[in-house]
Amino acid sequence: MACQQASPRLAIHIVCASRVSRSEFTQETLLGRCLQRPDHRDYNTAICFGNSDPLAITYNSAIEAAPPGSVLVFCHDDLDLGPEPLGTQLQAALARFDLVGVAGNQRHQRGQIAWWLDPHSGGWDHPFLSGAIRHGTPQQRQLNVYGPTPMPVQLLDGVFLAARADTLQRSGVRFDPRFAFHHYDLDLCRSARRAGLSLGTWPLPLVHASGGEPWGETWQESQQAYLRKWAEGSELDQPGKSTSPELGALFKSARALTNRGALLQLKGDLDAAAADHGEALSLDPNLTIAGDNLLALALQLRSLGRSHQALEALRVILRATPQRPDLLLQLGTTLMELGRVEAAVPCFRRLLRQEPHQREGHYQLGQALAAHGHT
Repeated sequence: MACQQASPRLAIHIVCASRVSRSEFTQETLLGRCLQRPDHRDYNTAICFGNSDPLAITYNSAIEAAPPGSVLVFCHDDLDLGPEPLGTQLQAALARFDLVGVAGNQRHQRGQIAWWLDPHSGGWDHPFLSGAIRHGTPQQRQLNVYGPTPMPVQLLDGVFLAARADTLQRSGVRFDPRFAFHHYDLDLCRSARRAGLSLGTWPLPLVHASGGEPWGETWQESQQAYLRKWAEGSELDQPGKSTSPELGALFKSARALTNRGALLQLKGDLDAAAADHGEALSLDPNLTIAGDNLLALALQLRSLGRSHQALEALRVILRATPQRPDLLLQLGTTLMELGRVEAAVPCFRRLLRQEPHQREGHYQLGQALAAHGHT
């Protein structure tokens, strides 16, 4: 009887550049606490404490120093690696892809400045997104699903990236120090694809604390450097020729706000996302993507039992676009959930004046009238 030989155990190297001290890292960060647990205690680590240099300095040093056969995991310090060792999962993932992450995009578009962003609409690039990640803490977390996984992709989120060291060494793929803390992941993915490497998402049970400030001044500077390197212009920075300078500035401001709101929504900060989408609509009521994102956020708030906040979000959209029947339906339904039946009735009547054959509107109006004592 033939004996099956066990697969060799992966030598995993966790690579991280943390702004905090060694003691703070161990006691206060998700990654520091995670690496003390038995399931993750045996990894090799290359961690730079008190770091203020570009991530590329730490990441590239680890690539150069890694022994043959080892697997490098580049990750943030606000990440928990999950309840089980990474070895078996990464063995399968790296048998299929050269560079692995947990979330990404199946396509790349000219002018794209974030893996999840459609540069044409300014919103999430559904249905091309792939993967999932939990946000919060290991004890209290929410799963955000972006799309099917495992899946070949062209762009990956830099919160977690894994590759065999010899793959990166042979291909010459490295992190670019020009992108200190932003856009380094997009740049690496494009360099990897240019070198002929395959990229893919994999379902790993990670938990991300969702820190970071998107769309700040340093982010904008990094964006411009990234676009210059790859000789791309961003649609977000190029209003049409017929647009006046004043309207062009307004467009960019409103668009930037809703982009930041979409990222905050993606990370689970719903209150801040609602504020950004609302401000974008106040600047440019015709920015449809801001209204659509805010509507999606309102429905998410309702699903979480936060109907009062959902109501406020819906009212913001209606002030900008008062003739949207889908919003009237959601507004009326939300008012019904809050027990405000008398206020819901006019919403359903307005809806049916616009769309007389809307079946859900007729049903909800009947429910509201019955609850209000009418037949």
